[in-house]
Amino acid sequence: MPQLSGTTSVAYVLTLLAVAERHGAARTSLLQAAGLAAEDLHNPLARIAMRALARLFDAAAVQTGLPHIGLAFGQAVRPASFSGLGFVAMTCANLGEAIALIPRFGRLVFDTGRNEVLVEQDGQQARLGEPPLPPDAAGCVGLDDAVLAGWVSYGRWICGCDARPLRVEIRHAAPADVRPYTELFGCPVLFGMPANTLIFSPALLQLPVRDADPHLHRAMLQEAQAQLDRAFAGLSLQHRVRMLLTELLPQGEGRLEQVAARLHLAPRTLQRRLASEGTSFSQLLDALRRELVARYLCDAQMSLSDIALLLGFAEQSSFSHAFRDWQGCTPQEYRQRHCR
Repeated sequence: MPQLSGTTSVAYVLTLLAVAERHGAARTSLLQAAGLAAEDLHNPLARIAMRALARLFDAAAVQTGLPHIGLAFGQAVRPASFSGLGFVAMTCANLGEAIALIPRFGRLVFDTGRNEVLVEQDGQQARLGEPPLPPDAAGCVGLDDAVLAGWVSYGRWICGCDARPLRVEIRHAAPADVRPYTELFGCPVLFGMPANTLIFSPALLQLPVRDADPHLHRAMLQEAQAQLDRAFAGLSLQHRVRMLLTELLPQGEGRLEQVAARLHLAPRTLQRRLASEGTSFSQLLDALRRELVARYLCDAQMSLSDIALLLGFAEQSSFSHAFRDWQGCTPQEYRQRHCR
């Protein structure tokens, strides 16, 4: 079974180590169990393999005797835990603005090559969640708990109130004792779900952030972008384009000119440099859409119009036409045949 892929920030790892040490674990043995060395942690913006983070969560649960170590971690997160994303979020005007930053700067925390976070809203409820893992991919209980507890706890911290979701859906199976989950989240918690998701009232998006500051917010936005540029500067250009497309497509901003502007390149320069790597912008865009659409179609809660928007199509008809070129059938026919 494939393990978690991608990277996380050293800043995130340092928070986990601090929580585990407060509960009696020894840093040296934790690092050894995770296959990490002390020198790997000198730079908070450096990257650590996700599989090492998963091993660290497992080792922390054993050494502290806390099966819910991820919940303890989530309650301990502060701005530095999320790197630039944490600091820019705490200066937003309201919680909705802070959540909207996750697709843009979430790669500072986790970069797994997938569309990391989905933010959706209708008249009845809002949803913040990760996409489902591939069916044969291994998960991590501690990490699942940490992601959800971190979202809720940090939101409460920046807003200075005990806001509660309507429902929490967790990917892993239910533990023997679910009380720590219901006590922390203050709402029904469902286990064994396709993805980690918070469902909450849209009214919470208007909660004011306690330390909102428009001037500082602009400075923090620039710093967060600079951290992104530094953290991923060593990646190939096509990898950086792919990551930007993953972020921009749901916003309807995945055109060549928009991606080139984010990379501080002229469109022609971007095309020329991609050609030197043996690909093109249109090839990368097409490949990413093909990859994402199969996952989206297997989520029964997503309508075809929602999927079209997430893939950057202005109209559902344009999406359906492109899908027929890819698969030789309509999206609805594909869903009926392959997604149960």
